[in-house]
Amino acid sequence: MKYRSEVIQLRHNRDRYKTIGQIVKSINAGMSSERIIQIALEELAKRYPLYRVSYSTVSEQGILKIWRCSTPKHMPNIEGLESDLNIAPDYLKELNQFKLLAVSDVLTDHRFLPLQEPMTKGNTRAVLDVPVSHNKGVVGLFCLDSSEKHEWTVEEIKMVSEIAEFMEIAIKQADYLKHKEDMAIQLEDYNKRLEIEVREQTKELQYAKQTAEQLAMTDELTQLPNRRAFFSAGEQLYLQAKRHASSFCVVTFDIDKFKDINDNYGHEIGDIALKEMGEVLTSISRSSDIIGRIGGEEFAMILADTEIAGAIQFAERLRVLTQQNTMNTSKGEIQFTISTGVAQFSERDDSLKSVIARADTALFVAKERGRNLVISELQIKR
Repeated sequence: MKYRSEVIQLRHNRDRYKTIGQIVKSINAGMSSERIIQIALEELAKRYPLYRVSYSTVSEQGILKIWRCSTPKHMPNIEGLESDLNIAPDYLKELNQFKLLAVSDVLTDHRFLPLQEPMTKGNTRAVLDVPVSHNKGVVGLFCLDSSEKHEWTVEEIKMVSEIAEFMEIAIKQADYLKHKEDMAIQLEDYNKRLEIEVREQTKELQYAKQTAEQLAMTDELTQLPNRRAFFSAGEQLYLQAKRHASSFCVVTFDIDKFKDINDNYGHEIGDIALKEMGEVLTSISRSSDIIGRIGGEEFAMILADTEIAGAIQFAERLRVLTQQNTMNTSKGEIQFTISTGVAQFSERDDSLKSVIARADTALFVAKERGRNLVISELQIKR
């Protein structure tokens, strides 16, 4: 059974690679975004002949128009149909938040109740909607819809999500024709990396790390690298340090009593605190440093070519700057502090996680000793 499951997964991955590969080649060839969307729809229709596949434009006023549509024989063609999404505010709100909607039955989903009339005319019972964003707004919508109730699979969701993300590249390319040469170089690089990954994953069944994820490696709230990006870059630095016997230090820190900030002032103020923390961290980091938000109120930093004494000094500077920083909010001026742990890579470390674990242990000790402190692994060993 395990072998059979792996074979099925390999086939799904292979189909996805072929589809994405066609789209990447179209982008690399400098085709218009309209033609690339058409190719994407054709490829999706080949993979899912029982579903209706469509791409819609979404105006700033919330008007959705079916731009292109590939329709199976048992469903009506809805190309050209327009709908005012303002009558379905919950649905429109989630689209504007760039949320993927995988709905197995539109007749029982509250977000789609105001749209039942056009849904019924179109013979739609289940939908998979993936918004396409540009310049911080939704400009389009890729959609699979079924005439029957349907639980959307992980493979279907991955396929449409990755296509939507590559559509964002295509739209950006069309917007920046003056930089066509630079875009062509970047897209060629994407294409080469994708082909390498496809070959590797076909052999090892380990694909799905660096395709569309490269386009979504930033924490939306703080604009820092997210957990995935942090660990990806950190693993590369760890391997280099291991290979060249160089040094680096890890600094992890939490905002002290962050729950109290949310409880006393509201989550909006909590979000402001996280943004402020990101700005303070960015203001004193070097280009060679790896920074990121790796949890709710948890941040981390990897200082390349740094001994622990320098890391402690840096962490203390960060602590002081944070304590002195004042947030101007609707609830007045608010300040907060951080607790920090510091650890240094050694040749005995068999992974980046082992260094981070020691920094986290030091962080825990800083909290136990009263917070607003910098504690290094050296202090714990004493």
